[in-house]
Amino acid sequence: MLFLALALVEPGAANVEEHVAQLMAPYSMHLMVPEHRRECYCVNAEALAFGAVEADQEVGDRDELWNAHRARRSARETVWIGDALKQWDRVRDEAARAHPSWGRPRPQCGGCGGTGYYLSTDNPHGKWDSYYIKSVVPHVELPDDFGTYAMLAPDGQWRQPHRRTRAAYEAYWSECRSIMNAHPFHLAVVMGCHA
Repeated sequence: MLFLALALVEPGAANVEEHVAQLMAPYSMHLMVPEHRRECYCVNAEALAFGAVEADQEVGDRDELWNAHRARRSARETVWIGDALKQWDRVRDEAARAHPSWGRPRPQCGGCGGTGYYLSTDNPHGKWDSYYIKSVVPHVELPDDFGTYAMLAPDGQWRQPHRRTRAAYEAYWSECRSIMNAHPFHLAVVMGCHA
């Protein structure tokens, strides 16, 4: 996944690249952390596959819906997921939750041995695996309609919308604007990120 992220950096930072690297470090997918339990991908996999079949039958093929959505986006129309995609997700989730395997791991899973968990040293807070700095400008020079998928605030906290809905994006960007207003002289470091 490619996305834009914004980091706010103090205007007096001696080396912006180093400062951004320090802010980004805790969110690297390459950062190894002490061993911990993680839920296996197999938990709910069978139920979600069942739900996807139900949603394809009731709403329409998800791949075809996404292709139609991408065509609209390339035509500079809406960037929000269409009503049909939201309905597809709702139908899949409802059908999956009603399936008898919901909440259970696959007994024959090779990843967890049917326990539903595995031990990992992967960073549970990992958000990116590579990034590059696109621009550095005073944040007051950003256009009013400028938006990014994620923001690194001066306190080092990563913020992003919790769901892919218009309301979630609006709440997220409102929070970002509040943070920027509280730091009027900070620089906006816009980054292209990959996860």
